[in-house]
Amino acid sequence: MSVPSWLVLNTYVAILSIVLLGMTLSKKSGTRQDSSFVFMLGVILILLIADSFSKAYVPGNLGLMISKAGTYFIFAFDPVGYLAALIYIDSWTSGKKDHVESVFYGIVIGYVCLNFVLVTVSTALDLRWFYCFAGASHTHTHGSLFVLRGLINMIFCAVISLYIFLRRRKIRTQYTLVVIMFPMIILFSGFLQVFVGGASYEYAGSVLACLLLFVKVQARNID
Repeated sequence: MSVPSWLVLNTYVAILSIVLLGMTLSKKSGTRQDSSFVFMLGVILILLIADSFSKAYVPGNLGLMISKAGTYFIFAFDPVGYLAALIYIDSWTSGKKDHVESVFYGIVIGYVCLNFVLVTVSTALDLRWFYCFAGASHTHTHGSLFVLRGLINMIFCAVISLYIFLRRRKIRTQYTLVVIMFPMIILFSGFLQVFVGGASYEYAGSVLACLLLFVKVQARNID
């Protein structure tokens, strides 16, 4: 029996996430950047595990419940990743938050809360806005608002890029380009997730972006 391609990708991405977590946590004295980096990786890893549950096939009603729980979790909570990314980016800026920064935080937190409410309502009332399960099928299909939600997620990646651009003078010059590229990689992987599908492109892209950050930024931020 062949191993599903999504399982190979998720396993590889999970191992890479754990390695990055371990290397960051092994530092003798953690910095603000390290703690926010760990939080961001932890969010991605939890979402990746939930995604694996949503795709895994376990016969019977228990398997169907696991698939539904995993699917609900990733749809309800994946925007938390944008908040984690914003917190990480903010860890590289100096000074107190100004009005612009507060507005960006308010927008992202508002979207996280709104997404949770809409996904929960859709799931509880079986409105099938974002995803749906047909009968006893263990695999979900896209709902009527799936593409729209995906586009909004990509817009939020662009919003984070705009945030970095506006805050660029507060970020150390040698790190600015890499930090700007970070949400753009996630945006591209999010595009693949919405319009190609079949694998966890968004989470793989997020971990790839974290690897780039670790090599170019975190590893240089020596104790």
